[in-house]
Amino acid sequence: MLKEIRCDLFKESGNKRPAIIFNRGLNVILGSISGKAGSIGKSTMLLIIDFVFGGNTYKKNDAVSQLGDHTIFFKYTFENRDYYFARNTSDNVVARCDEKYNVLDFIDLSEFTRWLAQKYGMDLPGIQFRNTLSRYTVKIILMSKDHFR
Repeated sequence: MLKEIRCDLFKESGNKRPAIIFNRGLNVILGSISGKAGSIGKSTMLLIIDFVFGGNTYKKNDAVSQLGDHTIFFKYTFENRDYYFARNTSDNVVARCDEKYNVLDFIDLSEFTRWLAQKYGMDLPGIQFRNTLSRYTVKIILMSKDHFR
């Protein structure tokens, strides 16, 4: 299950934002309290979530073209074990990291998505993990398998 996403470019009131933590159950991307800000990053965050699931649409987003290539750091937890990764918008590899996000080694994006498919129990014959996801449906996978029992 995806547990956190962080990036040095994430800002809150002009300051570096702490990691975005995902909890069991429903997680909400909430807009402005005043409702006046229409472009505050809700859609971009969905693209970033898709990016950490192996998607590439975020790389074509205005945020990347305006901010330049950057790295998104993220953590998954499966069977009470944490796995740390980093992915840069400039390439198609995923860095495996330690708990402080120091890079240990690199794996190809396709190897990473095969690993995700296995961990989510979606490694079925004839089905590719990325073909089962879209930026609109990726939110479903944020819930652990336990929610569907």
